[in-house]
Amino acid sequence: MIYEFVVNDEKASRKKVHVWKSTEEEKFMYSGSITPEKGTFIVEIEPFSIYSITTTTGQRKGNFEPPPSCHLGLPYYETFDEYANGSQPRYFCDQGGAFEICENGFRGKGLSQVITRDIRPIDWVYRKTPDPYTIFGDIDWSNYSVSCWVNLEGQNVATAYAMVGGRVIDSPCNENPPVGYYLKIHGNGFWELKRYTTTLIKGTIENFDATKWHHVKISFKDSKIEVFLDNAKLCDYFDEIGGISSGLVVLGSGYHKVRFDEISVEPLEDFTPAYARKIDDRDPSIRYIGKWNHIFASYSDYRRTLSETPGNGFSYFEYTFEGAGINIIGNIVNNRIKADIFLDGVKVRSINVDDIENGPKKNCSVESPICHLENIQSNLFCILL
Repeated sequence: MIYEFVVNDEKASRKKVHVWKSTEEEKFMYSGSITPEKGTFIVEIEPFSIYSITTTTGQRKGNFEPPPSCHLGLPYYETFDEYANGSQPRYFCDQGGAFEICENGFRGKGLSQVITRDIRPIDWVYRKTPDPYTIFGDIDWSNYSVSCWVNLEGQNVATAYAMVGGRVIDSPCNENPPVGYYLKIHGNGFWELKRYTTTLIKGTIENFDATKWHHVKISFKDSKIEVFLDNAKLCDYFDEIGGISSGLVVLGSGYHKVRFDEISVEPLEDFTPAYARKIDDRDPSIRYIGKWNHIFASYSDYRRTLSETPGNGFSYFEYTFEGAGINIIGNIVNNRIKADIFLDGVKVRSINVDDIENGPKKNCSVESPICHLENIQSNLFCILL
């Protein structure tokens, strides 16, 4: 498309114009100069491009090579002692409420959620705000433990709670909690282990003291989740069907004050790997057979990729890998999904609607784990839909 520009400033209208173009593949490519005629010049604009037009000179494309992408390392520790009061710690990203550095941590400074119901802002008309929570870490953290100290500041009522969790894969754009696993400890001693909005297991702590600091630890070992409170096991849970294999750490609360301190995220010494390897469905290592439609999807789909098939029994994909476990992640729409899974030509599992009935993303379009396999000895994976 051709655009005509008219420069009204008499002095500027006599200067040469330099054109720079950026595309998805390459940034700031010099496209030459143009001399205006009677204050007018023309530029041909190509689609899917951004143009910079200037009369100044001396610019050049940056030559700094960014460091290669890498995981946030484990173990990870945070004591909050190096920050100024009221500031936000590195890597933490608040999704609701406000988490700030405070005095009176378990030892030294700590992290406090400071937005209470009386000062909570009005929700945007198109999207409600969730209860306060903040996320941090690496989306590929898989087998690890997260621990910290929490203090409910004497709020011994059911509506007050502290949240600690991990393997968070999504932060919904609504009032819902994070998509992951988390423990909620309420001020009256009631507790529940949840996956997204589903309660997996619950109980009550006798004589729970909401005025004291309590140590919470959650361990993720493939499909096994172990929860400890004050160094005593609170529960364990196996989540094989619809389980979440990796994700971020989360801290949260209701709209009241809660303090956290001495965050520790550690790899499991007797269990590997600490990191998962994720690939999107456009990766060249995946071989598609049959009728497939590859589309540019929404932000909630991994790397905005999505592959669809009519599922007539003649469409399948193959993936060869090295490792002892694999997760299939896909969209669960209207609870309609059926597939057969083969390892080295041998059928090992069938997926149907009943398998994912209680999954973390039932009846919606956000990506969800729909099959989890571990302790695999084979390395050729095939799924038939």
